[in-house]
Amino acid sequence: MLLLVPLYLRTAWTTPVDYHDRGLGAADFKAYYIASRLLSQGQNIYDTELQQRESVALGYPPDRTFYLYPSILATVLLPLHNFPLPTAALIWNTLNLWLLVGTIWLLTSVY
Repeated sequence: MLLLVPLYLRTAWTTPVDYHDRGLGAADFKAYYIASRLLSQGQNIYDTELQQRESVALGYPPDRTFYLYPSILATVLLPLHNFPLPTAALIWNTLNLWLLVGTIWLLTSVY
């Protein structure tokens, strides 16, 4: 399990942006981020055309990675939508890293 931390660090901090452009390991975060921006504007977070327009507005080419998740995730990411995408990705990845470390600590202390 401890090998997950360096692997995660490489993906989370060295390539924290969109995987089509400069990395992120997955395009999902860009979809989450775009959905939170649309939610903050009172728009439909599931409209794929709006998602593609928002992607272009952020300077990324439109792709086929769309937000298909429950709206709670877009709501959770609302505090990050004011940051630039690379900064928001770093914050999100750092939070996830702390959750990963906490999970490893909890599992090792229980077992």
